[in-house]
Formats: sequence, structure tokens, C-alpha cells
Amino acid sequence: MVKAPGLKDSFLWDKARSQIKVIENTQYEVLKYSTVALLASGTITLEAALLETPAIVTYSLPSWMYFIAKKLIKVPYISLANLILQKEIYPEVIKEKDKIGVITHKIKELIENEKARTEIKKELSTIKKLIGSPGASWRIAEDMIKYILSLKRG
Repeated sequence: MVKAPGLKDSFLWDKARSQIKVIENTQYEVLKYSTVALLASGTITLEAALLETPAIVTYSLPSWMYFIAKKLIKVPYISLANLILQKEIYPEVIKEKDKIGVITHKIKELIENEKARTEIKKELSTIKKLIGSPGASWRIAEDMIKYILSLKRG
């Protein structure tokens, strides 16, 4: 298990005791070599997509909060990869009656279906093209500096 930054050690020990090996600060290396990942919705879904790692995305909310969020937030997906591609590449499990059973089934499906994993990787490879090459932040900063300097001159 890879420990997410900021997750308290006590959480892991309560859940896993000493039965599971816990690795810290190597999530990208682990994602890179994973057959399938189980991810909580957030930036990690985009990071996994850039590494072309097939995954299942989940998120837990109390029922009342899910009901309110569903009414207020009008996006079709919770995963950044799915939002960018505007289709469900990563299966999402948000509010299921048997959440653990559904997640387990979806993970087993992906582990056992190499063709599906290959198709997911192919779809994920397009994200790099859509968001641009590395260094986008620097290019934006350079453009903004040029723009600000042009305002001072004008």
C-alpha cells in the first residue's frame, strides 16, 4: 500500500496493522509499474493518467452530502482524466450500495482483461497531447511577463 502524503500513520495501523507493507513517497514509481490502481478522486487521477496506469476511481461522501452535491455540482465525472477526455475511461464508484463488492469486481475485471487495460492506456495517452508538453507553467509565466511588460510600455 502506498501511503498518501498527509495521511496519519495511526490510520494505517488501525486499518492494516502489520499485515500490509506500507510504502511512503514513492507513489509515482508504484503507479508506473502497477497493473491497476485504486484511487481516491483528486489530482492523483491525473498523475496516474499521465503515467498511463489503468485505475478505478472512488470517492466517499455521507449520503446527505452526496444528495446536495449531486444537485449543485453539474459535472459528469469526478476523475480529472475523465473530465479532460469527456468520457469515462476510469470507472468511477461514488455511491454504490455494495461499494466494496463493486470496487473488487471492477479491479478483478481490469486485472484479468489485458485488452481493456491496453485500451485504457491508449485513451490515456491522448491526455498528454491535450494538456501539452512539460513546462506549461513556465511557458504561461513567460507569456504573462511579456503581457505585463507590454502594458507598461503602452
